[in-house]
Amino acid sequence: EATGRPPAGPVLDWPARADAAVRFTVPALDYPGVGRFVGPVGRDAAPEVPLPDWWADVDSGRPVVHVAEDAPVAPAVAGLAGSEVLVVVGSAVAGLLPPNTRAAPVLPYDKLLPRTSAVVTGGDWAVVHHALEHGVPLVVTGRAGARVARSGAGIALRGGGPRAVARAVRAVLSNPRYRAASEAVGAQLAAAPGLAGLTEVLDALVGPR
Repeated sequence: EATGRPPAGPVLDWPARADAAVRFTVPALDYPGVGRFVGPVGRDAAPEVPLPDWWADVDSGRPVVHVAEDAPVAPAVAGLAGSEVLVVVGSAVAGLLPPNTRAAPVLPYDKLLPRTSAVVTGGDWAVVHHALEHGVPLVVTGRAGARVARSGAGIALRGGGPRAVARAVRAVLSNPRYRAASEAVGAQLAAAPGLAGLTEVLDALVGPR
């Protein structure tokens, strides 16, 4: 109705009729299809975040498991309570925390992820990309889980119950193939052109601005 013309085909097939399609990830995390992979485009320098007063615990020698804000935080914390890992939660958590858990509303990812052994996330692509850029294996409870599992860089969970999260975390920590796959995906992310790749696509369509 807006264009005065009938549709050229099914609405959901529009990417195949687009002048260009850009995908903001890398081939290891997506399925074959239309478009050019350019990787993430938001690669600004990490802002300075004050370190929490418990930060020294991160270097205590225990494996660090980061539970991201988008993850099922309470079940993950419960499942990992009493284990030999240090759980670092990226959100404000009410109530008494288990002795092996630390929390802060904002965390310095540029400092945390190089020290992290595994990340539990609900599948937020920013968290996924950041973790993989540092070669950290993932446990994913959301929609991105299938793509991460397909890459070999982590485990997808259909539910985020305490026992399931704990089992998955133990698996990615004990099997080096998950970290190796994460490092391989991270290499693709590091090599992706990002915003420069998007600019190239636009320049090819409309010319340099």
